[in-house]
Amino acid sequence: MKNNFYTFLCHSRKCMLLIMIHFCFFFSVFGQKKILDISAIESWQIVDEGQLSPNGKWASYRILNTGKIGKMCQIIKEINTDKQYCLEDAHTINFSDDNRYVAFVQNHILCNLNLTTGYIEKIEGVNNYLKFGGVRFNGLLFSLINQPNILKFKTFSTNKFIVYPDVLKNFPIENGLLLLQKRGTVYQLNLVDPAKDSQRIVWSGQGEPKGLILSDNKKNFAFLNQGNLFIFEPERSVQIKNISSSDYELISIKKFEKDGNWLMLEGKKKADTVTTTNESVNIFSYQDATFNNEIERETQIYDILYSLKSGKSTLLNKERTRCTGISKDGKYYLISNEKAYSEYYWNKKQMGLSSLVRCSDSTVIRKGISFGNTGFFLKGKKKFIYAKKIGGDVLSIDLQTGIETNLTEKLPIPIIENEEEDLKGSASRGLFIIDEVQTGLEWNKAYDLLVADNYDLWLLDSSGEKKPLSITAQYGRKNKISLRLLDNKALSFEKGKLVYLAAFNNETKESGFYKLSRLVGGNPIKLTMDSHLYAEPSGHKWNGIKAKNANCWLVQRQSSKQSANYYWTSDFKAFNPISNIYPEKNYEWFTSELINYKTKEGIESQAIFYKPNDLDPNKKYPILFTFYEHESWKFNRFYYPSYSDHYSFNIPMMLAQGYLVCVPDIHFKLGETAQSIVKFVEGAADAIGARSYADTTKMGACGGSFGGYGMNCLAAFSRRFKAIIPISGLSNLFSAYGNVPGLKDEEIENRQLRTGISLSTDPYNYLKNSPIAFSSKVVTPVLIINTTIDYNVNVQQGIEWLNSLRREGKRSWMVTYKGQNHGVWELDYEKDLYHRMSQFFGHYLKDEPAPKWMMEELPPWQRSGRLGFELMPVGVTPGLGLNSPEDIERKKSYLKK
Repeated sequence: MKNNFYTFLCHSRKCMLLIMIHFCFFFSVFGQKKILDISAIESWQIVDEGQLSPNGKWASYRILNTGKIGKMCQIIKEINTDKQYCLEDAHTINFSDDNRYVAFVQNHILCNLNLTTGYIEKIEGVNNYLKFGGVRFNGLLFSLINQPNILKFKTFSTNKFIVYPDVLKNFPIENGLLLLQKRGTVYQLNLVDPAKDSQRIVWSGQGEPKGLILSDNKKNFAFLNQGNLFIFEPERSVQIKNISSSDYELISIKKFEKDGNWLMLEGKKKADTVTTTNESVNIFSYQDATFNNEIERETQIYDILYSLKSGKSTLLNKERTRCTGISKDGKYYLISNEKAYSEYYWNKKQMGLSSLVRCSDSTVIRKGISFGNTGFFLKGKKKFIYAKKIGGDVLSIDLQTGIETNLTEKLPIPIIENEEEDLKGSASRGLFIIDEVQTGLEWNKAYDLLVADNYDLWLLDSSGEKKPLSITAQYGRKNKISLRLLDNKALSFEKGKLVYLAAFNNETKESGFYKLSRLVGGNPIKLTMDSHLYAEPSGHKWNGIKAKNANCWLVQRQSSKQSANYYWTSDFKAFNPISNIYPEKNYEWFTSELINYKTKEGIESQAIFYKPNDLDPNKKYPILFTFYEHESWKFNRFYYPSYSDHYSFNIPMMLAQGYLVCVPDIHFKLGETAQSIVKFVEGAADAIGARSYADTTKMGACGGSFGGYGMNCLAAFSRRFKAIIPISGLSNLFSAYGNVPGLKDEEIENRQLRTGISLSTDPYNYLKNSPIAFSSKVVTPVLIINTTIDYNVNVQQGIEWLNSLRREGKRSWMVTYKGQNHGVWELDYEKDLYHRMSQFFGHYLKDEPAPKWMMEELPPWQRSGRLGFELMPVGVTPGLGLNSPEDIERKKSYLKK
């Protein structure tokens, strides 16, 4: 079926013009902007899923209604003209390799749009489809809803169809497709070439092939069938090998080496049986390598290396160990103990768990290796690269001698960037291994690794013979700018090839782009740095969208005042708009200010301060705080309206309700996490309080997860807040230390809670950082939010906090949401949270009437519903707790003693 889409395009342009004229007239007459409310949430539009055609002349993006009201629209736009196509409810967008067509699905209709003429070819009733690209194939592979096992192939440019019946699965492979078909009771693997319309059955038999896997070069494949391994090698005379094992039952194929030289298999001993235990009796010991509350024994899995060249199989692991890495040539492997790593920082059974082994004779080259989250075999060189600690020095082990070399110990950067900010990275230098690299330059061929510190990029020589080379000339650290590769695939650094960098200024929060003029001896050249957010500094890579065959890039740009929209550029100086979705223009919006402030102790920090555009300096505005360690890097991030951000309030919606919002950075001192939070939040409050319109007598706060713990700290240790809402936050470090689920000993000692020592070694440290121990000092009303299936922060933390506050007669409430893990994510729950949050803050910070749920003991049948939002008469407020006069007197008497 064909449809003249170009006619529709012209008609829609006329309609759009009339709508714009009407809108301009309406706005000129009634031009006052609207105030954000729930209706804005329901109709708000954002853009995402951007992509470029291979030649960079066409772009596509999706317009999505965040409130799920109205239809989704996919835009296909020619970047240098006004020509575009609007495709309602379209998805799975693919440009053809010759740039002439774009395929998409629309209500189970596979559409093929001719970008030149606007004609759409339609195939109705499509179940799913796959773009099948390349030089020889340039078409679509699809099946129909009513014929799911019939696979059809169609080229983009012709009406020719090739039909493949009885297809269960399909796999793209070199020079064609591999089809798994079932005809009667017989399964078969069929190699087909759509370009030649040819077919060849390479295997048939009883029982469905399991775990079929292809090598990365798409030439070889392997599968299991009835306990045997079958391998397809097209370059051998016997293309299918049938391999069996007398000792092991093969259960899966773990990995097929890139060039098809070896396979990693998983198996279990044929005689192995699982020993059952008496479920009513469990025994745990101080000698256990890890605490495991679920002690059912699992069958030991063995890793087996099969070499396609030699035809030999090698068993790699023993009991309670697994193979966790293997060199490209299959000659060396890494073996690790099969244990949990949460106690890595003190438990000797969890230290040095890995060993490097030679396959040919099982010789251990080096043992006792401990590393963070990075470790790999270097391609083409007999080296294993790793870092002992997250962010720590990069090390190289020679696989022939076992000698270890520290490749970064002489880097001219601090040994410890900030130990107290991140204990897990103690002795951390902020280093991150990006990838292997080949420079392509004669004078520096030795450099084969690229790493980043917090600011700059470095080339390393894995042998350690050449000293590290900063390709960014340490420009980043000198100027507090984090520099990262723009194109993660451009790791060759070939002569004459431009290398683009994404940049973020950690002091001003500006972001933009630089380029490298040469690999050594010169500073990066600035292309753009401004008050937009192009790239976020939290990662060590920036995934830019580049046209496959052209120097054309698609970037998403945003600021606190402007929605994220797509732009195209070829030089990172001129940014040309692709999308133009700015719903905030219809509403009273806000401004953001980056504040530099000091605590009472004189420690410097930064905070983001949000104010409404129509702020009246003669009024007094209540203030809301939210935070999560360091958030000032979000200064230029755009926030669209929503019911919540899952762990706190939504900033635009609270500004629309008449609040000011502050997001301070928190810096920590070892063992004084709670006190650090209070000092920096109150320091930010003092800085804001210097403004005549900021009412520091009406301050509230809300945060989630670690921010939820921070809220509990404010309630326990600050006297300046009038309302606090913790979401999924810790309250009791003593009980959290051993909570299951939500075991927190490692996080409390070595990560965010930063005690730095075990519970019994310094119980006072835990006491002074546990808000629950200071419930009697709380003067702020607290609304506790928890979810019932939280494997991060056990709901028990909220229950303990509520009961402790109740015991002290403190004004406190708890709302739990069933069936949710960490944070509030279900839309109905978010709506409920938004209304309760608005009423809670409204009552205590704006003197609005209190709702029924805050005033009365609700009967059980109302507690489980979303009821109680009715407002009480003005002036009615929650009163004292349940403590009897005798109990109050008893406490006073006790404290006197």
